[in-house]
Amino acid sequence: MDMKSMHIIVGIFLTILMGFTSQAKTVEIVSPSGPLPIVITTDQKSDKDSAADFCDYFSRVIGRQVAVTEVPADKGVIIHIGPDEFVKKHAPEIDKLFADGYIVKVVASGGRDHIILAGKIPPSSQWAVEQFLQDYCGVRWLFPDPKYGEIVPSQQSVTIDSALSKTYEPDYISRANLAMYYFTPARYYLRLRVRGYPFGSHELQFIFSTEEFKEHPEWFAFFKGKRQWWKYGNGWQICTSNPETVDYAAKYVLKQFESDEEYLRNSPVACIGQNDGAGWCECRECQKLVNSFDPPLTISERWWYWVNQVAREVAKVYPDKRIESMAYASSSQPPRFKLEDNVAITKTFVLDNEIELAEKWMKKCKSVNLYSYMYGDYFLGFRHSPQAAKDFLKWGHDELGAIAHVSECGGDWTFDGPKFHYIQQLQWDVNVDVNTVMDDFCKNWYGSKAAQPMRAFWDRLEQIYERRRPVPYGMKSRRFLFYQWCGWVGSSYVQPNDELQEYRLDDVEFLDKAMAKALKLAPTDDEGVQFRLTRMSDAWQYFRTSLVSFLKYPPMSTQSPVVSAQGKQRALEVAREMADLRAQRMSYMSKMKTYPSINPRMARKGYWAGPEEMTIFANERSLIDELCTSVSTYMKKTDGLAKALKFWQQIAATDNLYDSAQTQLYILNSDKLPNTIVNGSFETGDIKGWDVSGGHVNAAKNQAAHNGSFAATATG
Repeated sequence: MDMKSMHIIVGIFLTILMGFTSQAKTVEIVSPSGPLPIVITTDQKSDKDSAADFCDYFSRVIGRQVAVTEVPADKGVIIHIGPDEFVKKHAPEIDKLFADGYIVKVVASGGRDHIILAGKIPPSSQWAVEQFLQDYCGVRWLFPDPKYGEIVPSQQSVTIDSALSKTYEPDYISRANLAMYYFTPARYYLRLRVRGYPFGSHELQFIFSTEEFKEHPEWFAFFKGKRQWWKYGNGWQICTSNPETVDYAAKYVLKQFESDEEYLRNSPVACIGQNDGAGWCECRECQKLVNSFDPPLTISERWWYWVNQVAREVAKVYPDKRIESMAYASSSQPPRFKLEDNVAITKTFVLDNEIELAEKWMKKCKSVNLYSYMYGDYFLGFRHSPQAAKDFLKWGHDELGAIAHVSECGGDWTFDGPKFHYIQQLQWDVNVDVNTVMDDFCKNWYGSKAAQPMRAFWDRLEQIYERRRPVPYGMKSRRFLFYQWCGWVGSSYVQPNDELQEYRLDDVEFLDKAMAKALKLAPTDDEGVQFRLTRMSDAWQYFRTSLVSFLKYPPMSTQSPVVSAQGKQRALEVAREMADLRAQRMSYMSKMKTYPSINPRMARKGYWAGPEEMTIFANERSLIDELCTSVSTYMKKTDGLAKALKFWQQIAATDNLYDSAQTQLYILNSDKLPNTIVNGSFETGDIKGWDVSGGHVNAAKNQAAHNGSFAATATG
């Protein structure tokens, strides 16, 4: 027998032995006839909140009341939530944990079994509590609704392995919550281990604000003949040549690191990011600074030159903490010089050339953090890309040294629920199996019976994402760009109906069948599963109306005139199909708005302000009008005006063509149709005839005018 074979046999023997050992030694936390566990915690508010959260859910699981106590009873397992003195003595490894990492550990001491749920900074205890409740009690948090958004099984006995000792440390210390807020009961931390630090903020607007402008206008950018400032941080910057701005920004950072607020005090970073847009200083001193370099400083270099100065001041007091700014828009290009060691950058990914830019930034700094656009908001339907998200976050962690991920999303839990869950898992472990995450998601959301068809539903949506073709903003790769703002102006960014482009009618048919199969299985499952599947069906039916409209009724500038009875019938059929689609869309949208806990984005005011680049709605209305007008023209010619009027008068108010029928009656009864748009072009230099919902809007000569010389411009 060779040595390799002997090692294999010994390994098998040890594995079997360990298996018997682990089965033989378990800790009984609770049983129907046994004592309740004792829960103790520290005097920190965050630990107390975490302990209260644990007691609430654990009590519901076992059907008996468990509470925090200061004096342990003589019997029962002791559960330590937070780093108390016992934890510090028996789990010294906590001090070496990375960021808000935590441990779940069993310790036998003094004839008692102890369970440690703790880390070294406040959020860690909450994460340990959630980990324990998920792994050993089957609790699941799906979306923020206490009735339908969580799973709390009944379980009279809870046991764990006596040798349990697990350590959890995040790959990303700052983890995007996707603007999908799922708070713990204390409303201080977010569920599912979400933790954000100040990365990716337009922080200048907060550092240099109202009082600063009153007292030191010279700190602000000079352009258009004066020093500029307004409340919203878009379109103005500071005077980066003024050394007083460096000192003031450094003091702002130091004040954050010395704050009484735990979040700021424990933060490894403070943000000093530039404002959105342009508005860079054109004063003499700034021009002098720019021209003191050969070649002159670019705008990006001017900014990073200033950031370096602030970083040097902060490092004198906090050498182990960082300051951060976005590499975005005017500051996107790496400078010719290296950044200070304590400078962190956050790179935005708007265009696909920025993927290459991010790799170039690695030569200038130690960590390039990620700012993605995983919308969410501004879109109508589903946006599902688990494997692309994994590849993106793994690339950032492994290749760029990223420790933070910021993402704009703001989605609904129907459309974006899976995304929230797999992003949170990936931000802790970039190597997590997203297929396992999706299996768990589908089983919990839709029940074990409907999990398979719903998994097929989401898998098809991912296939649609992965087949996206090149566009002007993503000629080489769109996978890491995810979904952009549909409302971004400019053909170089977003094409009309962008999110619908890759769908086909066979996709609609497949998704229809998957949803129908899942719904057929729902009545045999519990109330929560039925609720969640019904809400998903509403979301699919709502989005489906836009897909069918886009795929079956492409834009037509002019319809062929109706010249026969058969043509008239077909025109009315198409018009009614379109009207029915529009009615279905509004019906399902109303259903979705009824449940703001699962559809918070759709329930808010201003929802329709997002999908600006969607042309299907105007196309639908125009197509219906053209078809009906063609029918009217044909009937008036062949049957006479009276019969044409009678036909449209017979359309009932409950018919989805009723509004169109009223339009036709008006047209048929009018000798001349007035122009109802008073000033559609703004060419008279005012906005007469237009309603303004907020802010101040003028019509002025503007390079952004689509036609003519004038455009509407918002100034506040």
